[in-house]
Amino acid sequence: MKQYVEKIPSPPTDAMKRGIDIHKALENVYKDPRIIEAKTEKDFKQIIDDISAEIDDGKKGDKWKGHFAAFNVSLLESTGNCIPKIIEGYVKDQQLGLNGIVDRVDSCDTGWVIVDYKTGATKKTLDERNLLELSLYALLTMRKHGGKVAYMGIYYVDSGKLVVEECKQEYIENALGRMEAARIGIKQGNYPKKPSWMCRFCAYAKTVHCEYG
Repeated sequence: MKQYVEKIPSPPTDAMKRGIDIHKALENVYKDPRIIEAKTEKDFKQIIDDISAEIDDGKKGDKWKGHFAAFNVSLLESTGNCIPKIIEGYVKDQQLGLNGIVDRVDSCDTGWVIVDYKTGATKKTLDERNLLELSLYALLTMRKHGGKVAYMGIYYVDSGKLVVEECKQEYIENALGRMEAARIGIKQGNYPKKPSWMCRFCAYAKTVHCEYG
């Protein structure tokens, strides 16, 4: 948290750069005029190939393109409309003091569906961190656009898996509680370090003294 509160810049890693590039490519897919006529995996794959030609996937390869094409066809077959209503939507709430960018928000009969894109390893379920992030996106979306968020989930780009869960009120209330606790902690200057396995990837591990580095 300290890095974000004090606005300490961090250079992007190769994995971060790849993630940013793919997020941008998937955003541009839905801005391409050909998306309206796309029906088959071949149609979607062509658009994705054209838009993401410059992305260096290294050892990972470009299987994610085929996964995403198949994902769009699946949405088209199951919902009749695979084009999200909101793409990379900026959401801000002055009262809550929150803002962020939601990768995509789809519409279904029961309400909004929040979908976040992730590169890297696939998880079978949404963990506590995922639920917190998605719940905050859901809260911001409802406050800005109205309606109800029915489901929220993560689309794992590299495996093509979509993990979705019902958006429960208890998740929203928990997110609000944790957000308020964080706000109080920041005002008091109380945001202690929380060591984890991710510390090994910290950009400052070798240049800044840290007992976890």
